[in-house]
Amino acid sequence: MKRKILTILGWLLGLGALIGGAQLLFSNPLKAIYFISFGIMIFPPISSLISKASYAKWIKLIVGLLFFGSIITQVYLEQKPSPEKEMDSIKRSNVNITKQIARDYCRKNKKCASSLDELFKSGATGPYESFRVEDYFYRSIDDGKDCVISTILSTKEVYSELCIGENLEYIKYLKYPNTK
Repeated sequence: MKRKILTILGWLLGLGALIGGAQLLFSNPLKAIYFISFGIMIFPPISSLISKASYAKWIKLIVGLLFFGSIITQVYLEQKPSPEKEMDSIKRSNVNITKQIARDYCRKNKKCASSLDELFKSGATGPYESFRVEDYFYRSIDDGKDCVISTILSTKEVYSELCIGENLEYIKYLKYPNTK
């Protein structure tokens, strides 16, 4: 009885894995290899055919290596940062560097700069990895007592920072930097 249930499960899961792998073959080859190798291991007709082969151990070893190799490669590729994530990290870093520069400018001059041009013309600079002025929004708020710096990330999320940020009334500018 137990053997019969395992055989039925082997047929269902094996056939499903083989069909799923065939469907993914051109859209996601790595997942296709995972499903096909899994299907080969558990689909009863293929499994018994491999067992009868003269090099059965080598075939099983190769299929097993393909199976585990595809899992490990998939996990690695999912953890590897994409170019969009790297650019978002650079933009966040640039906002924080600009925030520090603007904070120093605001405290030194007792008023925040009215624009990024004014801020950078004062000689202030930072260790930017990659900086394009058009990627950032700067605005002086509350008659120059504070400022907000923001950028748009690859997810279309607005990332904003207040230069000084001591007055909780200005928190609204973090989510909506363009509000009046």
